[in-house]
Amino acid sequence: NKLESLPAGIFNKVSVLRSLHLSNNKLESLPAGIFEGISKLDGGISLDNNKLESLPAGIFNKVSVLRSLHLSNNKLESLPAGIFEGISKLDGGISLDNNKLE
Repeated sequence: NKLESLPAGIFNKVSVLRSLHLSNNKLESLPAGIFEGISKLDGGISLDNNKLESLPAGIFNKVSVLRSLHLSNNKLESLPAGIFEGISKLDGGISLDNNKLE
């Protein structure tokens, strides 16, 4: 895929997803509230190998179950405080390798 952006309300009518694979695109940012409609992602979110420089504060606030989160190979320099608040289950872990995090 070669996605460069995602529309703000793209997942508003989706409450449960098995997984969301957006790896290997050209995403530089994600709109605030993009995951607001999703409460459960059993298989996790894959955003590896994009060009993400930052994540909006509260981006995962409405997602209570998120199996795993893959953010490796992006350009993230920092993560907003409390970005994972609201997630009650994250047993698959978070991958943040090869970013610019300090």
